Amino acid sequence: MNRIPIASRIVDSDTETRTITVFSNDINGVITTEVDIFNKSEETKVTEQHKSSSTAYFNTNNLIVLNDQAISLGGSLEGRLIMSSHEGDVDAVLPQASNHYNGNVFKIARKNAVGTRLRIVPFGDDTIDGQSEISHFGNGSVEVMLINGDWFVMERYNYNEVPMQGMSRIFEFENESQVTITHNLGYIPIVQAWVSDGSNSFVDANVDVDHDWVNMNSFTASFSTPETGKIIY
Repeated sequence: MNRIPIASRIVDSDTETRTITVFSNDINGVITTEVDIFNKSEETKVTEQHKSSSTAYFNTNNLIVLNDQAISLGGSLEGRLIMSSHEGDVDAVLPQASNHYNGNVFKIARKNAVGTRLRIVPFGDDTIDGQSEISHFGNGSVEVMLINGDWFVMERYNYNEVPMQGMSRIFEFENESQVTITHNLGYIPIVQAWVSDGSNSFVDANVDVDHDWVNMNSFTASFSTPETGKIIY
């Protein structure tokens, strides 16, 4: 059977570049991880192959719906397509990398999640994309795979379900020195303030913007004196 590439990723560092490709080459779902490693100082390349002994790989026939706030990945969830229907923040903890095979994969999709966060946390000292955790905001999906003993995000999607996504929003205010806007976007928007110049026109204002960096759902704009104008975000 011909090998079919199902995922790929390039991981670059100061010393080497790794091109990671995952192939499906078995009707039962067994997959092979192929890693091309280019050594920058020696200008040499080697190829490693790691064949998974598992037959598990997510598909729509292997869907499971969970409403839990905390999800412990692993066990019966390996290779499952996980639909999280929880309406608040969700924490998903990955299993210990050293106890699992290369190609171990999880995919988590979210609905009813506008303005909330999915946090994916590795076990112990394990990392994901070289970090202690990653966050995904709003509706969408994240696919995570174990490659060469490390977790990587292979795919990430956001569904366009935020009202006016990709368009500017305007908030008008009058005689205020501080304005708080709750936007529930799940990300940090670019903010610009315009204030009245007293002649039926507006000028770009000097404003201090303090974002909610934890939930990423609001910000506060502060002016040195009370102003009337518009905030665009």
